[in-house]
Amino acid sequence: MSRAVIAVIIVIAVLVAASVGAPAASFAAQKGRAARRPSPAASSVKGSVKGSVKGPAKGSAKEKGASRMQKGLWGGRHIALHVSDGGARVEYDCGRGTIDSPIRPDASGRFDLRGTHTEERGGPVSAPDIREEDGGPAAGRPARYKGRVTGGRLTLTVTLSDTGEEIGTFSLAHGREPEIVRCY
Repeated sequence: MSRAVIAVIIVIAVLVAASVGAPAASFAAQKGRAARRPSPAASSVKGSVKGSVKGPAKGSAKEKGASRMQKGLWGGRHIALHVSDGGARVEYDCGRGTIDSPIRPDASGRFDLRGTHTEERGGPVSAPDIREEDGGPAAGRPARYKGRVTGGRLTLTVTLSDTGEEIGTFSLAHGREPEIVRCY
């Protein structure tokens, strides 16, 4: 039998044992009737289950930290997402961005976070356009990063907050090499 089936059987046994135990006795006492004692079979089930369920099963979503997005490189066509504990760096063909807080998808895998987006272009650049990593100033417009994570896949939509202009919707995969064609 698989671990999942065994876990379901254990949970059902616990629920059955609980329904014939103390809660039933207190309900019966409130109604002025004699409390039913648990049957010997229910007592043995309750005793055998006691202590056998100790947190999430090995390999479960909770054990793997599903509330946080997998760190590392997420790649797709025209985009790279470098996820860390504090947020993420984004690289596009002709731009870059940041997600300024930890990415913690909700129960359905969705997130909606603030960050920045900086458009880049080919050719000579003026001092204000030099990348921060190259010693230039931190540039960028406010942006929203809305995404949905399903397993090792991510759909990400980037929108400029100040104008509502959608930069694009991208499909990424964890560990995939990005396909970026630099415009400079």
